[in-house]
Amino acid sequence: MNPHETLAVDSFIFNCEAKRLTDKTLSVYQERLDYLIRWAAEKDQSLLTLQTSDVQQYLLSLMRRGLAGITINGRLKLYRQFYRYLLSQELIGHDPTGGIPLVRCERRVRPVTSREDLKRVIRAVRRRRRGQFFGLRAEIMLMLGYDTMCRLNELISIRLDDMSIRDRTVRVFGKGRKERILGFAPTTAARLLVYLAQRAKLEIPGELLFSTKRGRRLIYRNVRHIFERCGQLVDPPVALAPHQLRRSAATHYYEDIGNIMLIRNILGHSDVTTTQQYLKVEQQDVLRSYERRTPVSALNI
Repeated sequence: MNPHETLAVDSFIFNCEAKRLTDKTLSVYQERLDYLIRWAAEKDQSLLTLQTSDVQQYLLSLMRRGLAGITINGRLKLYRQFYRYLLSQELIGHDPTGGIPLVRCERRVRPVTSREDLKRVIRAVRRRRRGQFFGLRAEIMLMLGYDTMCRLNELISIRLDDMSIRDRTVRVFGKGRKERILGFAPTTAARLLVYLAQRAKLEIPGELLFSTKRGRRLIYRNVRHIFERCGQLVDPPVALAPHQLRRSAATHYYEDIGNIMLIRNILGHSDVTTTQQYLKVEQQDVLRSYERRTPVSALNI
């Protein structure tokens, strides 16, 4: 990068850090900007002098390479944010992403794990590793993650002083360091007490609720592996991932209470449309719901 590009990127990243975005998000932003920087350099151009046609050519090259539409859209959204920031700071005179539409792509059907499958998995974890630290840790991560519907980063960042077993609440910090107070069930609280007693017995250092035996922070890849292994303890196995657990919990809770705004607040979404995507109701589900109850049938006339 030339000095001007470096200044522009550093200024943008600093602005994102000021918004308290997570390290993972910042890393993704930097990676996506690096892709465009390298492409521009190959064309003997600068990131700051690209025109709309140049950005279109870059996106077209991604399509021809077979990248998924959702991946291309992810990059375009970041570039829009980047150039709009530079424009607001008067570091450039125009936004080259203006007017470029998102790539049309098929909406992925994200699976929801059934309550029965989750019950089977949690019971299997409890049965196979009864009293063991790693088994207890996996069990509590599943139960607390399902109860609170928190994000993976929020889950592994919970500190001991964020917990209140008596009130059955936990404090988490989401995107932009926004604080939320979430609740959990008496059953989860009871298992938490067992886990905390085991943790104290082993004299695990540090203030993180979930950590290695040395008190070190868990990394994303390891947590995903923990969830995958838990799902493989049952027959037939259950495909399980942290984000899938969060979405499944939100879907199940919505089925119970039907309050999308409340679930939006629990999930920590800034836009209710994101929550609506989480809770997409299929046509078959609509018909089944009408079989059980309709607005007129509720009038009892």
